[in-house]
Amino acid sequence: MNQPADKMNPNQGQVTQNAQGQPQQVQGQPQQAQGQPVNPQMAGQPGAQQPGVQLTPQQQQAQNTAMLQNEAQQRQLNQLVNEAQAAYNQGRRQQAQQLASQVLQMAPGHLGALRMLIAIAREMNEMKAAEQLLQRALSIHPNNDALLFDSAIFLEQAQKPLLAEQQLARVVSINPQNFQAQVAMGRMKQRRGNMAQAEYHLRQAHFLNSAAPDVSVNLGNALTQMGRWEEAEHFFRIALALDTENIPAYLGWVKLEESQQNLPRAWELLNTAKDLRPKFPNIAFSEALLHRGEKNYDKALAALEKLKIDNLNPAAKVSYYYDRGTTLDKMEKYDDAFADFSEANRINREDLNIKYADEKNQQLHERLRNFFTAENISGLPRAKRQEDDENPIFIIGFTRSGTSMTEQILTAHSKIAAGDELHFMNDLADRASGMLRSRMMYPNCLAEANQQAMNAFRNDYLLKSRMSGIVEPGVRRFTDKMPGNEVHMGMISLLFPETNFVHMVRHPLDSVLASFFIDARHGDNYATDLATAAEHYTLTSETVDHYEENLEMNHQRFKYEDGVTNVEKQAKKMIDFIGLDWEDGCAKYYESDRHARTPSYAQVKQKPYKTSMYRYLNYMDHLKDIIPTLKPVIKKLGYKID
Repeated sequence: MNQPADKMNPNQGQVTQNAQGQPQQVQGQPQQAQGQPVNPQMAGQPGAQQPGVQLTPQQQQAQNTAMLQNEAQQRQLNQLVNEAQAAYNQGRRQQAQQLASQVLQMAPGHLGALRMLIAIAREMNEMKAAEQLLQRALSIHPNNDALLFDSAIFLEQAQKPLLAEQQLARVVSINPQNFQAQVAMGRMKQRRGNMAQAEYHLRQAHFLNSAAPDVSVNLGNALTQMGRWEEAEHFFRIALALDTENIPAYLGWVKLEESQQNLPRAWELLNTAKDLRPKFPNIAFSEALLHRGEKNYDKALAALEKLKIDNLNPAAKVSYYYDRGTTLDKMEKYDDAFADFSEANRINREDLNIKYADEKNQQLHERLRNFFTAENISGLPRAKRQEDDENPIFIIGFTRSGTSMTEQILTAHSKIAAGDELHFMNDLADRASGMLRSRMMYPNCLAEANQQAMNAFRNDYLLKSRMSGIVEPGVRRFTDKMPGNEVHMGMISLLFPETNFVHMVRHPLDSVLASFFIDARHGDNYATDLATAAEHYTLTSETVDHYEENLEMNHQRFKYEDGVTNVEKQAKKMIDFIGLDWEDGCAKYYESDRHARTPSYAQVKQKPYKTSMYRYLNYMDHLKDIIPTLKPVIKKLGYKID
């Protein structure tokens, strides 16, 4: 059902869209440059007296006549705008469309009328007409944040998420006070797995409107993903104080308690939600989650079967198939599980347009290999370490290669703090050209960096780490296990020459398969297809090999399987590589009070289990097509295909 829009100010004419996609008013003063009839007595028009000019009686009479005509036109325009708004609010879309068109005949650049026509076209599913109107409006008002927000929503609905995100970035840059844009940006960052940036935008939105329960829910979900339990609970409580029957707040809190392995409390919250809204769709997902946590897989499957799959939107269908695939895998029904994971990824690719950016990645890796050569690097300055600087430890490796377990091992040491997945290096790479005021793309722009610039890059990373609360008193080492950091090993070696790269490798078929089994957006969505996951694995491995050959860096590979079969031996090698004294707690990382901020948090809180090794053997019939792609790197890493 369409909800009525707020009243449109005839002199302002700005209408945004609410969460349901209907237009509503945005406050703000109009500008004459936007083509709106703000002031009929604009300089240079009839009726506008120029300063210092003495009018004759005849000229004064002509000016008065023009003013009366303009005032009459303005009254007529105002009446049309009000009638159009009233028609829209009452659901009379065709009449509202006709009236808005009349407004544009009188004032071709009227922003409110244009936005109303765009909204109506979208509601009538006339997407081509909506797109043309949007382009027309943007040609007149290129920097109007409300219009740019409309454009971002349009692009998202057209399954163009990257373009939508770029447009939203423009909106929050032009007008950081745009509440809806901050919310949309936060949610988009959440869907892409960038929780640090999601938190930033959602906090901005919360500051602008602390009475919006959905913002608090999304903040709670992001903080849960980052393992900040107390803060997450705080925002779920805020949401429920604002709306005592907010089911998403209850379900977010359920996930929070499950993350802390507090299943009795999670069930208590879930049952409260069920009492309030027993047919709320996402309740089934939460039930399945808790049953899996109790290893009651039959009940988990039964909970999911309550859902009517045909009634779910594409995003919910993706969650359904991933959850059911995970449950079936636990039940050792491997062919059925693979079918569900494949369907989840098909929907991501075909219905949600979440596909691997193959060309973009090929070009990036080519630039990295061409730039980071021994000859080029020899002439570049390195950032200088200050005496009180922290020294990060970069844990690198493909998705599900054991980086979470490795971080748990290392951070069980009293001299190492947990940084988890930090986006700071990715952000630096994205901003490098701008910070250097270079016309060259990353990494080529680094050729223009002097000593001062390199120091600035390093300090930027360290400052954000400190502000994130990672650094602990008396502890100078912290981990960063952000997926994709291996791509930036070249830049990292310039900024932190003293750092250690703890490189986790796992059988490539296991790593690729595991990435296909989760809804991960790292690496430009490579995991939505087995073929692209294998291609990306090979591409990244070849770039790391190139770095090894050309850079001087403290880099050592560790096999995931070695850590599973003999955790103490593996842990001692890691601590020795980092240069610290051994502590027995590192071998019993699963007894630590620290919770991993990762999708595999449940596994890393248990003793290493050998069933996690060589899982690909259960799915060999489905992996035949990618074996030729991975065979060279499988051999290079010392693995076999059994």
